[in-house]
Amino acid sequence: MFNTWAQSIATRTTEQIAIDGKALRGGTNSLSCLNFMSAWCHENGIVLGQIATSAKSNEIKAIPELLDQLMIRGTLISLDAAGCQKKIVEKNSPKRR
Repeated sequence: MFNTWAQSIATRTTEQIAIDGKALRGGTNSLSCLNFMSAWCHENGIVLGQIATSAKSNEIKAIPELLDQLMIRGTLISLDAAGCQKKIVEKNSPKRR
């Protein structure tokens, strides 16, 4: 539902989407941290999509799932080193569209 809402309020043309993973850790409790991937749109100042991951090492699996949730066309996508995988790059290659 969040992803649908976020995409519905994106009113400006999006030139770049930054995808990155984050970990939310609690203060003093013993709960494990929450890991997730986000797609951030600077022009609109919002997160266009998020997906939870079970651990930081699972970003490679989460990136394609997050990209599948977004309707992206003609937009530059920036990723950190975790996104430098052939399957991820090919997923959004202009040749596939």
